[in-house]
Amino acid sequence: MKKTTFAYISASILGLISLPYFLLQTPKTTAKLSTEKKFEDTITQTEEIDTSFLKSVFELRSNNNISQYDSLLIYGEDDHAGISRDELTGFKRINIALIGLDGRMGSSGGHADANHVISIIPDAGKIQIISIPRDTYVDCGYEDSTHLNKLTVYYMAAGRKAYLNKVAEITGLGSINYYVEFGFSQAMGILRLFGYNSTETLQVLRSRKSFAIGDYQRIYNQAQFVRQLILKHFELINGSLKPIFINGILALVRTNLNYDMISNLFNIIAEKEIYKNPDNITIKIKPGLQTNYKVFDFSNPEVIANLKQQLNLEYIAKQDTTAFRPKDFQAYLQKKLDKIIFDSAKDTLKNPKLAINKLKPYYEQKIWLQINDDKTSLDYSKKISEIIAKSYLKIKDTTNAIKVHNAFMAEQELFNKSKTRAK
Repeated sequence: MKKTTFAYISASILGLISLPYFLLQTPKTTAKLSTEKKFEDTITQTEEIDTSFLKSVFELRSNNNISQYDSLLIYGEDDHAGISRDELTGFKRINIALIGLDGRMGSSGGHADANHVISIIPDAGKIQIISIPRDTYVDCGYEDSTHLNKLTVYYMAAGRKAYLNKVAEITGLGSINYYVEFGFSQAMGILRLFGYNSTETLQVLRSRKSFAIGDYQRIYNQAQFVRQLILKHFELINGSLKPIFINGILALVRTNLNYDMISNLFNIIAEKEIYKNPDNITIKIKPGLQTNYKVFDFSNPEVIANLKQQLNLEYIAKQDTTAFRPKDFQAYLQKKLDKIIFDSAKDTLKNPKLAINKLKPYYEQKIWLQINDDKTSLDYSKKISEIIAKSYLKIKDTTNAIKVHNAFMAEQELFNKSKTRAK
């Protein structure tokens, strides 16, 4: 990345001045999984100061408050999430990156719009949700004037492996060995599964313009939603629904976790009774912004509807003239999928590879999950899965054909038999 001499000198001076403070404030995670290195070694063993890294992790402080939202339904305020000091330093952790992608419909890529780490600490009987604002500074190799040097871009520019290393660096975790990633469609399907209005819930959880501290409150809201989801639903999904839920979620998201791994994680959470006490699941924002984060009650879908109204999100959305909004999105989406299915079905007969290539981006996004009606959504899932599976068989790729078939069966069972939906 190119910089002017003045900017480089200024950044270096800032780094030299702030480094001692940073070393005092950042938690030293000394006991981690056997493959992890000490976080502080990444600094002390480096001859040159990484000013880009310091920009990313240096703790900020805000004098802003969002007291104007005191009238909203909230649980109170969290004044600990933005503090770097960590009382759980020294414990072994199991770290899972939770990555929300914002790829457009039919796109194979996407920016990292939501960046969280679920850090399970078995010996302490705790879970930390460590969250990073999407615009956190990361050197992606662009000119600073482009405003593209940020974490959300880094995922697409550098790839998942480099992204996970960078997130581990920013959060102070030695390494992040596991990930779960999903796009808008998968998020909408999962939200609907738990009884939420998926569209308005995503609107609320992605809102940042309504808050004085913008992206920091937004990322905190997302983390708080995940926290409350665990507290409210864990006992249910870890009961008789456990196989259905795990297999169904594995069918919807991309992850390097398998059934046995997730089942073992569930067992840890159950044995340690982590889900029984709200104090066992805490949130950390990195880089830290010391402020009082509002704690909204996301466990109730009616509260989310109220938040949407009071935050005036419909009006804010209409101000974005760059967004494409068909009058009837459900009809538009079904018509689009009908055409893609029709064209791909014809290709299956003569050119199965072309059929796979046409459908694969939509299949990987699980685009049908944006359809609100479960039965209609599953009908489209079945049609798309059958065409892809048939095309794989045509090119003698039995492994992928079986995978696609099994994924549909797991999704169908999840939505048809699961009783996890909020009542």
